[in-house]
Amino acid sequence: MLACAWVALAMVPPAIASDDRAEVAKLAAQAKTLSKEMGALAASGRIPQDREAIEQLRRIVDQLDAINKRLEVLEDRLNRADEFINAQRETLPGLLRDVADLRRTAWGSYMQVQFRALDQPGSTANEAFQIRRARFTQVQAIDTRTSMRLSVDFATSSNQLSAELKDALISYTITPGGKGRTGTQWVTGQQNMPLGYEIARSSGSRELPERSRYNTTYFSGERGLGTLLRHGIGENMVAYAGVFNALTVGDAEQRGLAQGSGSRLGAVGGFRFETPNAEYGISGFAGSRPTFPGESSSSPSVDRSFLYLDGTYIGLFDPRLTLRAEYMRGKDRVPNSSSPGPNRIARDTEGYHLMAVWRFNARNSFAVRYEVFDPASGVGDDKFNAVGLCYLYNIRPNMRLMFASEFFDDQALESRYGRAKYNISTVRLQVRF
Repeated sequence: MLACAWVALAMVPPAIASDDRAEVAKLAAQAKTLSKEMGALAASGRIPQDREAIEQLRRIVDQLDAINKRLEVLEDRLNRADEFINAQRETLPGLLRDVADLRRTAWGSYMQVQFRALDQPGSTANEAFQIRRARFTQVQAIDTRTSMRLSVDFATSSNQLSAELKDALISYTITPGGKGRTGTQWVTGQQNMPLGYEIARSSGSRELPERSRYNTTYFSGERGLGTLLRHGIGENMVAYAGVFNALTVGDAEQRGLAQGSGSRLGAVGGFRFETPNAEYGISGFAGSRPTFPGESSSSPSVDRSFLYLDGTYIGLFDPRLTLRAEYMRGKDRVPNSSSPGPNRIARDTEGYHLMAVWRFNARNSFAVRYEVFDPASGVGDDKFNAVGLCYLYNIRPNMRLMFASEFFDDQALESRYGRAKYNISTVRLQVRF
């Protein structure tokens, strides 16, 4: 029986049976000592005549009986533990598969509810509450090298009540990366255009309500359909190149038309260098804007090209300070669904922004951004500039309040409405889940 108890005990993990193990060892030592005493007493020949020897033998027998009963209790408890462990061994592979399946799927959803007040001349927007974004994102690992990303926004169009596909891409790791180096990765599908830093930066992470005007003008929707190859070059540097449809999915001349109108494609490429405190990039796009049939006349096909330079530095002068800058220079016509005369031809264009973010502590931060956009450099009176101020308060790790005031000077509005300056105030609550 004692041997059986030791066998059962050996099958129980130490964390479960450490106390029982110690007790069995103690009882075994006691039984061994009592057995020796019983043997010595029997060998002495005193038992038949000596009353004291008989009493001593009775005490030994009683103690061995008590040890035996205690071992029975321990054996029963260890047997039950053994049954439990065996059951877990049978279900563990299934549990591990379930956990692996859960780990293969990651969610990155968030929702933004806001109130916006504005006095922009000619705008049809109202001062009202709205759901700015209701983004649901799933990242699914297919295998160790392949993954899929699917993202849908349920708050789009003029009333923010329509669903729109955002991301639909497949990523394949051709060569895994190593220490200080990114491997080779192929991404194909609908994805962020890799130009500058702001286009690809999540709307749930940015410090100002919307992206800069030059980005929303030429790359509306931020996403294009195409294929992209990324490759690590040395430590902390990545080069990439790809082919995309000519226009982004939200372009004013693309909406309502078949993708790749006129079979026009564009090429994109660039380099990015990243360290824990800094990130720098140079990127470019070259292609053409297809012919667009406007309300009164068609706009001809034009060549379009863009060069982006950007940089981010964290901790200049103070670890709480983050500085960001982006510069764009290119050539394109301003996309417009009705194609008014002045915008039918391609013009040199330029835009940039400078931003500083001061993080007071984990809950409070303040951001200021200055941006400039000239859709026709040196031609006409349509230059645009803006100053944005924003206070951010983290109510909880996944809940953030934004209070933003932006002051705009849009010279293109002067001739049409007699006023170029206006402002927009935004109060936004964002929750991640």
